[in-house]
Amino acid sequence: MTLAISDGHGGSPDPSAARFYVAVHDVAPNQRDALAPLLHELTARLGGTFSMAITPRLHDSEPTIDDWAFLRELGSTSGARPELLLHGLTHRRRPNPDPISIVNRFSDEWSGLPRDRLHAELGQARALVRRAFGRDPVGVVAPCWRWGAFDRLMMREHELAFAVGYRSARFADPAIASIRLTTASRDWGFMTPAHPLLAAWPKRYHRLRSAFRRQPEAHPRPCIVFHPVDVRRGSHWAGLREIDRLVADGMHPSLITPHATASTKKELPAHVEVLA
Repeated sequence: MTLAISDGHGGSPDPSAARFYVAVHDVAPNQRDALAPLLHELTARLGGTFSMAITPRLHDSEPTIDDWAFLRELGSTSGARPELLLHGLTHRRRPNPDPISIVNRFSDEWSGLPRDRLHAELGQARALVRRAFGRDPVGVVAPCWRWGAFDRLMMREHELAFAVGYRSARFADPAIASIRLTTASRDWGFMTPAHPLLAAWPKRYHRLRSAFRRQPEAHPRPCIVFHPVDVRRGSHWAGLREIDRLVADGMHPSLITPHATASTKKELPAHVEVLA
């Protein structure tokens, strides 16, 4: 499978341009009350230049094909065609919870899953997204950014071109350089009240990483993440203001997809790296 898709601003991505990314997580019909106003604000600012991370059976819901209509209509009414990512199947962890699971309210679905079960759930989620939207997801983001047994080989098996982590986006083709990110998310489970402190962590991490390397690394790109719960708390307005600030500073919204132009069927290296 070869992917070569415009970033929504014409042509291939310009590596010299200052760009940022926007993603909406936990996209499912049972979140329509929060998603509808959020997607309205995003399409007004970005058109379709953002990602929707789909959880087809969020919290064990069983939506029908008609339940997805309001998301399919997003494209027909606004012309927007957001990038589709897989974001788990239910976003609920069942086997072997650990202390981190308690903090994130048992939402790290992939942690503790054996590889064969994760493989099956990915296949089921991908089929449901295809049925709901009439097109395949192009990438993946793990529930709570906890990858479990997921690795580059599994990415290729499910024809996913890239995986978006908290600190970077990595590609199925190891020849494509990863994109370093500073992610701003306002949903931290029980830790959400500590968001002002947690939000500073990505920039400090990259600053320290560069300080201890011989060659300073390029500045990471901002990635602003929204959740339906942000709308219910009213915290999504801060994310929207951040988008407005980045645009005012001359930065451009972009997608990850244009970077994934290499075939996902090339030979894997002997060592398959587990995403972190």
